[in-house]
Amino acid sequence: MKNVKFLFFLLFHILIPFFLMAQSGPDTAGHNWQAGERVPDIILSGIKNFSKSTLHLSDLKDKVLILDFWASHCASCVKSFPHLEEMQERFKDKLLIILVNNEEDALVNTFLKKMERITGQKVKLPMINGDSILAGEFKHDGVPHVVWIHQGYLRGITAASRDLNDSNILAVSHGENIFSSIKLLDFGKNTPTGHLPLFVNGNGGDGSGIQYLSVLSKYIPDASSTYCFESTEFKTVTNFSIKYLYQMAYNDDGQYVPHNRTILDVKDSSKYTGQPNNPNDSDRLYTYQLYVPHTSRERFFGMMRADLARYFGLKARLEKRKMLCYVLSAEDSSLLVSGPKPDRWGARSVHDFEIYYQNGTVSDLIGRIVHSIDYFVYSKYPMVDHTEIIGNVEIILECDVSNPNALDKALYEKYKMHLKLQESTVDVLILSE
Repeated sequence: MKNVKFLFFLLFHILIPFFLMAQSGPDTAGHNWQAGERVPDIILSGIKNFSKSTLHLSDLKDKVLILDFWASHCASCVKSFPHLEEMQERFKDKLLIILVNNEEDALVNTFLKKMERITGQKVKLPMINGDSILAGEFKHDGVPHVVWIHQGYLRGITAASRDLNDSNILAVSHGENIFSSIKLLDFGKNTPTGHLPLFVNGNGGDGSGIQYLSVLSKYIPDASSTYCFESTEFKTVTNFSIKYLYQMAYNDDGQYVPHNRTILDVKDSSKYTGQPNNPNDSDRLYTYQLYVPHTSRERFFGMMRADLARYFGLKARLEKRKMLCYVLSAEDSSLLVSGPKPDRWGARSVHDFEIYYQNGTVSDLIGRIVHSIDYFVYSKYPMVDHTEIIGNVEIILECDVSNPNALDKALYEKYKMHLKLQESTVDVLILSE
């Protein structure tokens, strides 16, 4: 079974219309489930790749039911499919895994066919598409979201494919409860609402009279590492390192300066770095929010940089350096002219096997690639724009985007573009004490 190399970029979410399927379920939608609670005899309808299209929970008897909520834009969800199928085959007498997706059935089918054509992997697991009933019953803020049920009882809610292992399957089959190896977003009861200022309307306290706000906090327990940038009013960064805060402050496209363009010129770099969502690094993770209504991007990020200088005392500068880079260039820019403005949000997406990009700049596309594709996220070589294209472009490709040679070949064949490793001068963020 082939491994599918996907990485989603937690930064882009595709809003897809939800279609109601003919499923029945309890009226207690959105119940805050706890392991060990009794689950009503829910009816699952519209099941594909299964001997029955409709199934009662009571029909499963002693089998462990796994409801794996996923979405086509969630790379980690799709990357787990080979592992899920392997476990289903190994424990077929004890286990039933059903993939649950709230996207339109036709959209999911198109996605899976494209994945099979590009990767050779065909998903054989039972699935329910266009779901709204189950998602309402087992409410969640993000995917993957995995619900474990056995003999009518909820036995656990997890969010990592590594939790689907021999010991957990056997434990649940014997009536035991299990717990996720990572914190689920909807379990992070102290996670701030990123698009509201802290302390306003109970979001950390009463502060309804605040007009400007800059807050730095130590690590917040029981809160996920997240960030939110909304216009030039809010910037909320929860449980990230000092290095990451500076990388965001010195890159005003709403993302961050990549690691391959950041240099820590300090005695002990460990105190400025820390792994997000890792409580063991809690002494090196911080939460920061800047609230400045109605201002320019230049002033907004200038205030954030000044804040960090006051809070941490690091000197930061952008310096031009010549280094090996993946250089994107174009022989004929007329092939890249953008078509009509897309009529749906989500017309700019990057996956390991596809680029679908309309009405955006080349620099924005590069940003999506270097922040979404695993190879380029961790590459020591930055990606730079030498196309000299002013205005928006349209690039639609199906290829192995994580392979620079394959991407170069596909770009050239369709758009007479090149992606070559060569020397170029780039801006590098240097942090010093």
